[in-house]
Amino acid sequence: MKNLLKFVAFSALVACGPLAQGNTASKMSAAVKSRFNQPDAEAIPTYTFADLTASETPVILAAVPSLEVADIFQKIGSNGNQETWISSIGMTITLENGIVVATRGFGEDIYAADTRGLSAALGRGVGTYSRNIEQLDSSDEVIRMEFSCELEPVGQDQVTILDRSFGATKLQETCRSEDAAFANYYWVNGSRDVVQSQQWLGKSVGHATTQQF
Repeated sequence: MKNLLKFVAFSALVACGPLAQGNTASKMSAAVKSRFNQPDAEAIPTYTFADLTASETPVILAAVPSLEVADIFQKIGSNGNQETWISSIGMTITLENGIVVATRGFGEDIYAADTRGLSAALGRGVGTYSRNIEQLDSSDEVIRMEFSCELEPVGQDQVTILDRSFGATKLQETCRSEDAAFANYYWVNGSRDVVQSQQWLGKSVGHATTQQF
């Protein structure tokens, strides 16, 4: 997990899109471009957790190791409790209270996902429930999968976002269907908000890690 967290932290130095030109996020993007043109490490500014929270456009960090993606995703819209975030290359993740409910641009995407059972279990810190996940295959056909899931506590842990660390409760979600099985992890704070997660996006994509603040 330590290597995964370092991979996510690297996302603070990956390019951002055009939605927030001139703010902290876009300056980070410029720093990365400068690094390729001027490979002098001292010329690259160091960014902090405070810099991210000061960004005029709300941002999250997300990484998908199988796709070698680590990026700052900027918020582009919301619908009720669902918030959609976009990367510098147009990949989008939609989260509902920290749970992935849709993705686009990952090759294999989540078209939609039912979060009711999981949300209730996250609030309690434990539970068993069913989850329906609809995926888009490479032909844009929707494949519906139903999983039997269980959420259980793992213990207390630390979440590190750049230069800031937080105490959190780590929870493991185990889901199985006739054709697939996966384990997800959620780190929740004292308010039961998901501050970090490792969530399954599909058989070919694997897991995405998100950090919210």
